Amino acid sequence: MERHGFAYGLVVALLVFGCDGGIGPSEAEVLCSTQTDLPASECLALITFYDTTDRPAWMDSTGWGTSQTPCSWEGVGCEDGHVVELSISAVGLIGSIPPQLGDLSKLRYLYLFANHLTGTIPPELGNLSELVVLFLRQNELTGPIPPELGNLSSLRRLALSSNDLSGSIPQEIGTLSNLDLLWLFWNELDGPIPLSVAQLGGQIQDGGGLCDFLPGNDGLYLPDTGDVRAADLDSDGFICEVPVPPAGRFDR
Repeated sequence: MERHGFAYGLVVALLVFGCDGGIGPSEAEVLCSTQTDLPASECLALITFYDTTDRPAWMDSTGWGTSQTPCSWEGVGCEDGHVVELSISAVGLIGSIPPQLGDLSKLRYLYLFANHLTGTIPPELGNLSELVVLFLRQNELTGPIPPELGNLSSLRRLALSSNDLSGSIPQEIGTLSNLDLLWLFWNELDGPIPLSVAQLGGQIQDGGGLCDFLPGNDGLYLPDTGDVRAADLDSDGFICEVPVPPAGRFDR
């Protein structure tokens, strides 16, 4: 019986992952229809992530491509039949973040920091309504911060620092009222910081959290308004390390 089980697993592995380790669309469907750990959509999301991040370059990919139990794959954490954590940091990921990660509907922790990920942040990550931590720092991501991240109402920690993100900070980030860490430094962001984001930053720093937009982001600034000055709740003259404009003669 043991031998038969081993032989079956080997046959499935060869069928699904192929001799060269690649995973094609039909083979992925075979794996995800035969495994019993997760809904098929979550299994397919993991395989897509594996294939689009230069799988052979991973320093540690234990279980990925060799096991019929996705919840045992290195860096995957599951609860009640769903992926709740994906922690694949500092392992040499190369490639882009696939939009299919937005199908991990119960995901709470996403750690992909200190890799070599390129491309944009998929707006589909805004579908992860239960996400608590999103760490994408220390990669090579480009493009704007998706406003859809403002949908992550459960988020407590957002680290997008040390990338090549550009454009303005979307005002939707200011709706993330549960944040106690917001790191955007060492990017290429510019333009005025929206009032909602300034108010959130003031709230984070007044509560003892971490909110840093500098260094880097040389074109980023706080508008010269009374509302922005009022957002500096701890009155230290900075919001997320950005200087607050001094009070003008028309302030009351």
